[in-house]
Parts: sequence; C-alpha cells; structure tokens
Amino acid sequence: MIEIGDGSFLLSTNHTSLLMRVTPHGHAELVHYGVRISADDAAALAVKRDIASGCAVNYSAEDPNYCLDLVPLVWSGTGRGDFRESPLEWHTAAGEASDFRYAGHELLDGTVSAAPLPQARGGEKTLLLTMADETAGAELSLLFTVFPEEDVITRRTVLRNKGSADITLRKLMSATLDLVGAYELTGFHGAWIAETHREKTTVGSARCVNESVTGFSSNKHNPGFLLSEPEAGQDHGRVYGFNLIWSGNHYASAQRSHEGLTRVMQGVSPADFSRLLAPGECFSAPEAVMSFSDRGFNGLSAHMHDFVNRRIVPPYWQGRERPVLYNSWEGCYFDFNEKRLLDLGRKAAKLGCELFVLDDGWFGARNDDTAGLGDYEVNKKLPNGLNGLASRLKALGLDFGLWFEPEAVNPDSDLYRAHPDWCLRVPGREDITSRHQLTLDMGRRDVQDVVVEAVSRTLRESGASYLKWDMNRNFTNIGSPALPPERQGEV
Repeated sequence: MIEIGDGSFLLSTNHTSLLMRVTPHGHAELVHYGVRISADDAAALAVKRDIASGCAVNYSAEDPNYCLDLVPLVWSGTGRGDFRESPLEWHTAAGEASDFRYAGHELLDGTVSAAPLPQARGGEKTLLLTMADETAGAELSLLFTVFPEEDVITRRTVLRNKGSADITLRKLMSATLDLVGAYELTGFHGAWIAETHREKTTVGSARCVNESVTGFSSNKHNPGFLLSEPEAGQDHGRVYGFNLIWSGNHYASAQRSHEGLTRVMQGVSPADFSRLLAPGECFSAPEAVMSFSDRGFNGLSAHMHDFVNRRIVPPYWQGRERPVLYNSWEGCYFDFNEKRLLDLGRKAAKLGCELFVLDDGWFGARNDDTAGLGDYEVNKKLPNGLNGLASRLKALGLDFGLWFEPEAVNPDSDLYRAHPDWCLRVPGREDITSRHQLTLDMGRRDVQDVVVEAVSRTLRESGASYLKWDMNRNFTNIGSPALPPERQGEV
C-alpha cells in the first residue's frame, strides 16, 4: 500500500512502513523505516532541526538550521553541504557537484519493467519520485516497489541526461538510506570451497564496505548483508536486510555520522566503472532489495526467503521440490566414455537420483583443463552424441543436464585459433591464463551471438533440461576494446 499526502509518501507492507517527505528545500527526507506506522506519526518521528550546528554548512542563508549533512535522506548529492558518502559521482558541464530536488511523482500499478536488467516480479504498487538537477541538466527517477506479503520494498535508480552536453557517470547507487541509530553489519564472505562465512562488524565513523570486483557477485563477497541493533538476537531485536538483484561487480557501504545517522547504500561497484551519457541517454542501476523485522535475524530471514521463493524463483519451480541430482565430475573427471556414464547412471537411478548431469570433458579436445574450452562439438568419448547419451539416461528414469563454461576459452582451442581477438586483453600487457584459460569479451556483439547460438543449439539438440554454468575464474584485463575508451567498464 502507498499513501501520498501533501509532500509525504508512506509505503507500507503487512508489518513495515517507509515514510518519506519532501523538505522545504526539495530534498527527499527519510522520516521512518521500520515497524508499521501511520502518516500521522511523521511529526513525532522526524529528526528535529531546531539548533544550528557550529561548523555545519548551511544549505540556505535564509534557513540557518537546514544542513544536508544532518538530514536523513533517501538520496544525497555532493558539494552542497552533505559530507557523507554520495551515491552519485559524475562529471558534467557544470562540474562534479550534484543537487537533486523534488520535481514530481507518479503512483503506478504493479512493477515497472527494468528490462533488460533482471528484477523481482509481482509488486503491488510502485512509487516513482522524479528528482531534478537543473544546473547539471539531469533527471533522477527513484522507483520504490512494495511487496506487502513478503515485507519487502525494492528500489532502483535511473539517471537521464536532460541537458545538451555529455555526462560522464562514475558511480550510481541503486539505493541509499539514512537510518537513525547504531548498528552492526553482518556480511557473508569466503573463497573457493569455503563460501559464506558470517562476519560481523560494528558500524562506526570509519566506512564499512562490502564489495566484489571479480566481475561477478562471487564467493568472495555476497551482495546480501544485514544491519542489526547490537542487542538483536535470533528472535528479537531490529534487523534490516539488503540485497541486490545483480550478478556483476557490486558495492555496499555503511557509515555512522557523529549525529547518529547511519548511511547505507548499495549498487554497482564504482571500481573501474565509467559510462558516458550523451544528451537524451539514460542509465539504469539494478534493483535493490530492502526488508525490516523487529523479530530478530530469523524474522528478517523469513522475509527474504519468502521474497526469493515467490518473486525471484521461476514460477515453474515455486513450491516444487528440486530433483535429486547426480554429477559425473567426482566419479570421472575427464576420463569417461558412454558406457562408464551409463553404468554410473544405473547406480544413480537405484539410489533414487532423478537428474544426471554430465560435467566437463564432453567437447572438443577436452581431456584435461588445458584445451578445448570454447568449442562445442561433441568429442569421440560420446559416439552417439549428447542426444544418444541423454536418451539412454532418460530410459533409466533420469533427466539429463549438461556442464558449460561459456564465458571462458583455452588458448588451445579452435575458437581461440580462429578469433584470438575475442578475448579480454589490454594491448601491451601479457595475458593472464589462469586455469589455462582466458575470458571472452562479452562486450562484443559477435561474441555474444556465437556464445548464445552455441549454447542454445547444444541444449536443444541434446534435450538437456538442466544447465550447470560453472564460472571458474575471475575477470582480468577488464575493459572491452569493442567499446570506446570513455565507455569502458560499462554495465
């Protein structure tokens, strides 16, 4: 439910509320995010601005008690008196400063499409706040979508160049929020075969950062994190949860000001990021997920789990048990033939398995990890092809799944020999062939077309119902030569 008053906006789920209002100077102020309230509570909950701060930079000479550094906001700029971290960094014809002020709003039914970016399905209502920086010639759309049953609100940001000069964008967060109070940040970090280790950090004056620069969300730093009051436990206390519907480089930070405001933000990592916006162009940040519970970590986890199950998982798999899977890798590695795989399939079926996944080694000259990656022709280990193997496995009562690593290529492969320029590389720098492989430049349309066609054809011809996408190495030599220098690092 979304209620719009005179300059106020109340977004409510079954058990939570987010209340915003437009300040007299046009900024979007956060009044409350937490337990469910009514719009009548705004005056009591709002941070008071009755006393001027000694060294604060006043936004307006006519209003000595108004300083952006002391206001809890849902969006902030830079260069206008707010010295906390900004969710936006850019270069415009008017310089680096930004000051977005309220320009209008719309109340929309359902979820507003973020295509081609992924997003959650089935929101009840969406509030679109339009913010304008007339000096820089830019417009900002802040979209808030309410999911009442899951007690979730999603946010995303769209920046449009409304001026006559180019804008160079270096950072655009999906969401930022200033929460009153002291918190601890719980993140989930790890490494290969050591994923998801819980780590708790007290949020203080030094900025807490959770970031991945590997090219994807990665096992190193999960984009999901929690903010909790120090006394919160499994079943009691105030806990906020945040996540990002995005699989690339991500960034999140939390920092507490001396005035007791904790600023939290999340979005695409600004590391090595740059996007040129010509007049009329826009950039959309991915969708961020927020939830709150006053029933501790278990209450917050229930909200997030319900949200993923109902709004992210494909409809076919909602409420459906996943098949029991057998994977050929540990049993065979690269050393297999059709007979050996079928023998394993019979044993797997007797154990109650329902899905047989053929792992690495079925294509090209793939007898170890030094060759063949990037090729899709079925090799001599399977004389009846993938479809022949799949048909025999299906006769045993097993569905068929297949392993891919489509973003990578071995230098010893037919694909590389035909198109060595298709790899990510920096002229003058030596290639880094980690795991005997390079990564393909997915910024090139010709690479995209070949990969999509090859994977689609293989899945179609094999009859596979399951794809195991195994991304085994992080990106290096980033920056696509297919893009002009000012757009390298583009999402």
